[in-house]
Amino acid sequence: MKDFIEALFESQQRLTFQYKNYSVSFYSGQYKSYYMIFFLKNQEELLSLWKEREELFQKIKDSEDIYESGMDKNILCLYCLEASDEEYYETFETGTINELSKKISLIEEDLSYFTKHVFLYTQKMQQFAQEHVGKFESVCRQYIANEQFISYKEDSRGNYVYDFLMNLFIKLPFLRFEVYQRENQKEYRTVESFIQEKMEIYSIDQEKIKSIVRQLEEQVEDEDKFYGWLDTLTD
Repeated sequence: MKDFIEALFESQQRLTFQYKNYSVSFYSGQYKSYYMIFFLKNQEELLSLWKEREELFQKIKDSEDIYESGMDKNILCLYCLEASDEEYYETFETGTINELSKKISLIEEDLSYFTKHVFLYTQKMQQFAQEHVGKFESVCRQYIANEQFISYKEDSRGNYVYDFLMNLFIKLPFLRFEVYQRENQKEYRTVESFIQEKMEIYSIDQEKIKSIVRQLEEQVEDEDKFYGWLDTLTD
């Protein structure tokens, strides 16, 4: 998972930072945004890191090589953790809140020092990520479509890739879901693409249209000339 998520960033965005023995990556983003990503081994590490949030924040402030004042309010800390299928799907499928969900709520609702998100994934999602490192764009173009959404609603376990991608978009706000949605749905097309399609269907001469528009611009200020010009078009 680490390789897949790190590939979402450019190498020049990376900041040199280490906290204790945790696996961590730190990146700067646009508009004074910062992303600190921990790749955790178990739930014990998740809770320990949360309890150490003050110490972690002080470590960032003490890192003179990378610290900027804008980090005080603009760091998003993402805790990545693999969960069993039972833990991952239990709340969704049964409507009950399990112990892991309670821990996640406790962590994500804590707004002290920086924003905190927990990104859960299953073993199948982990395997998919390993097989598609650096292929985020192509994966999104394939899976962000109405039929994939319908498939996910009917069988969330079966379409775990769509689930995985949606969680990424939720947890990492710099990722732009609507970009891929527009590409895969006609109703989100630009006006230009719609007009272009219609002109091709009806074999409309674009150069002739441009010529008419130029003539119109020349005639429109003089009413008599304008009506005379319209008569020539109907002759």
